[in-house]
Amino acid sequence: MTVELICRFTDVDDEFVHRARRAVALLAAQEMCIEVRLSRSTEDPRSFALTAEFDSFTGYRRSLSPFDVRTVVIPFLSEAQQSESAVLEVLMQSRDGVLSEPEVIVDPNAVQPRAAAQAP
Repeated sequence: MTVELICRFTDVDDEFVHRARRAVALLAAQEMCIEVRLSRSTEDPRSFALTAEFDSFTGYRRSLSPFDVRTVVIPFLSEAQQSESAVLEVLMQSRDGVLSEPEVIVDPNAVQPRAAAQAP
């Protein structure tokens, strides 16, 4: 089972890429981290997305545990747009032209739908 972390950053400051470089390097160095990418929007040069792939949910959690990750990566990730960031379970993936459907751990029947927003 593969887990992805997806974070969007908007309206970043001039030091963002410098901070990102250090955070991406630390996260990518974690044993259970498969890949980390930082992408820039082609429509807004101050908008970025960070995606990280981990071998499992446990791998995701363990990758965020070391002290240097907690002191650099976690504060960096806290700059992300909270409404658009997520940790996701991969349902399907294609690598080298081969489609696979990894084992899933989230029971879709156990997930409760979000309550509709109440009108004022």
